[in-house]
Amino acid sequence: MLVHHIDGFVRFTYDEEVMQRVWGKREPMSKRHVTRTKRTPSPLPPSTVLVTPYEITTEPIIDGPYKRLPEDVKATLERLYTLAQTRPRQAIPELEILLHTYPHVPNIYNYLSIAYSAAGEKEKAEHIVAENYRRHPDYLFARLNYAEIC
Repeated sequence: MLVHHIDGFVRFTYDEEVMQRVWGKREPMSKRHVTRTKRTPSPLPPSTVLVTPYEITTEPIIDGPYKRLPEDVKATLERLYTLAQTRPRQAIPELEILLHTYPHVPNIYNYLSIAYSAAGEKEKAEHIVAENYRRHPDYLFARLNYAEIC
């Protein structure tokens, strides 16, 4: 990603090579995908370029609240994650109990919203998504899910 600071705007440009590495595409992409530009007003002076480093990984990111859970609860959550996708109505009651026991763990809200959504209960899923974002605004999946329902 290239970052340009032009005329009071920050311009982000993604090149084809980077996009292929991120998306894993081998075939040539259309010209429309080769360069994407986002213009955002910048409070920085014209001579300043600010690049924030980040890492793209396929490894799971285990956050603090989840790490501190007892091992048996982690195992239960992993089982319920799969169950939420295959038999959501069976997973919902157990996830609700875990949510009341561990309200500080954002993963549980995420799994419960998946179960409600898979069960066709859109309003309940959206309520859980909004609650997760309200309680855990820095949790990436809370932000992404909330953005989808807004």
